[in-house]
Amino acid sequence: MPGKDSVSGNLESALGEGAARYNSALDMTVKALMNINVLKEDIKYNKQPFHGNLEEQVPCELQNLFSAVVSGEIKTEGVYSFILRDLLASLEEAKSMSSGAAEVLVTILESWHRWTNLERESLVTRLFTLEENERMHCRKCRRMPNYPEQSSYGIVMAADSIRDLKCTFRNMKFVDILKVMRMEYKMLCDIKSGGCGTTNFVHHVISRCPSIFIIVLEWEKSETEKEIFETTKALEWEIDISRLYKGLEPGPA
Repeated sequence: MPGKDSVSGNLESALGEGAARYNSALDMTVKALMNINVLKEDIKYNKQPFHGNLEEQVPCELQNLFSAVVSGEIKTEGVYSFILRDLLASLEEAKSMSSGAAEVLVTILESWHRWTNLERESLVTRLFTLEENERMHCRKCRRMPNYPEQSSYGIVMAADSIRDLKCTFRNMKFVDILKVMRMEYKMLCDIKSGGCGTTNFVHHVISRCPSIFIIVLEWEKSETEKEIFETTKALEWEIDISRLYKGLEPGPA
């Protein structure tokens, strides 16, 4: 078939680029976590012996990563690259490269939580866990349904939406970009529970604010180097999350 080799070559190239991006994202995620000193200390001094089926809950490759951090072997030339390669293969097999960065991050943090002493609150929980309620006041029938509290390790936002807003409104701050994006999230006043079916804005009320607020960028397109650069220009190290959640005093996070 004419062009078959060309199509095959383009597909292989695309798959190769996808794998490279996935590898790079995993590398940055792991290094970012390893650069948090309190986490490194926690994993060194609060490791618990595996028992029951707990060992099955923490992938072998992550056990190797944690053990290398504890022993200091992670600093030996070539060890980190070897562990990262095995970890990449493990996550690809378990979740496929279609998994988002958020899923990979959750896998690592959950495993970190299980690795350390379960008899007390995990440092991962204290540092990263965000607990919030979604509240809606129907503008038509005035119902105010109660929704259960949700726990997460942060929020996931579309990188292309951040980029588009920043390019359109050059002076808009990152936190305001996030606020505009979250305003697009609406809920129906549930007819099944006696509501009227009207679409309403949702208010986010935080009950537990983490020390480290994680924002995961979801790259849904094959962004060019220029587009990635345009996206990063919108980012900031500190934001006032009281602009995103009710129940907080103003201040940077």
